[in-house]
Amino acid sequence: MFKNLKIKTKIIVGFLAINIPLLVIGFFAVQKIYQTPEQIDGTVQKSMDDLSKATRLSTVSQLIRYYDEFFTQSMRDYAYTQDRKWRDRYVSATTTGDALVAEAVDSGDAKDKEIFARVNDANMSMITMEEDAMHLVDNKRASEAIKILESPEYAKQKEIYKNGLDEYAKLHDEKYEVAKYASAVALRNAAVVSKNTEKANITFLIVTFIFCFLGGLIMDIFFAFFVTKPLKELEKTVKTIASGDESARSLIWSKDEIGEMAQALNQMADNLQKSKANVEEKVAERTSELEKLNAFMSNREIKMAELKKEIEDLKKKQTNV
Repeated sequence: MFKNLKIKTKIIVGFLAINIPLLVIGFFAVQKIYQTPEQIDGTVQKSMDDLSKATRLSTVSQLIRYYDEFFTQSMRDYAYTQDRKWRDRYVSATTTGDALVAEAVDSGDAKDKEIFARVNDANMSMITMEEDAMHLVDNKRASEAIKILESPEYAKQKEIYKNGLDEYAKLHDEKYEVAKYASAVALRNAAVVSKNTEKANITFLIVTFIFCFLGGLIMDIFFAFFVTKPLKELEKTVKTIASGDESARSLIWSKDEIGEMAQALNQMADNLQKSKANVEEKVAERTSELEKLNAFMSNREIKMAELKKEIEDLKKKQTNV
């Protein structure tokens, strides 16, 4: 079937057969090359985000524990010294402490919310007692404020709150270590992926080179078999016919343009041979006719000579008489 195609179509089909697979390979290779950095960036970015979040929450847990002790110590110092600087420190740090707790709850997961839900009552009880102690000190009743801060109930709520913060801190210290390990693994994997991508790119270039070489070789074979060889055979036939051998015929390799040329050449040779045969036949006929005419003329001359001789003989006999 391929032999029946036109040369232009054969070239297009050959070109597509070689280049379409190459284009497909190139497309997927380029797509992979573009996707790999995005995948690496996405993985590394996620790991860094997780590490950053874990680091921040671990820091928040440490700050909450610090402010818990800060509030307690500031209130006790105010109760024992009645120095308002301790009261001012307590009040000024309240906003920061509340913001840290809010950040821990908002940024945390379900487990964090569960922890703060458990310790919230204890925290509110502590705040209430600390504010009561503050008002007592403000009203010159520091001894009563000290009793509140030293009471078993305050110590109990303090222990509940401290245990909750310790649990929260331990949880996020563990998450920080996990995130740090995951980030290191992600960076190591990114390096491996990058190396593999480099190897894949080199492999793609080698495959492309081999494919192009084989494609060029196939095209050379294609032209040699379907174009060059038939043309040489056609040229040989033309030279043979031109030298006088009208019996030479060209092989019809295909039904493309070269095949059509070979068929036309063979038809021309057939016509030439028939024309030559007709000419030779007519020459033979004319030669035969001329030979017959020559024989007739020769016989006629002989008869004329004989007749002339008879006339002369007759004249001689008449003279002798």
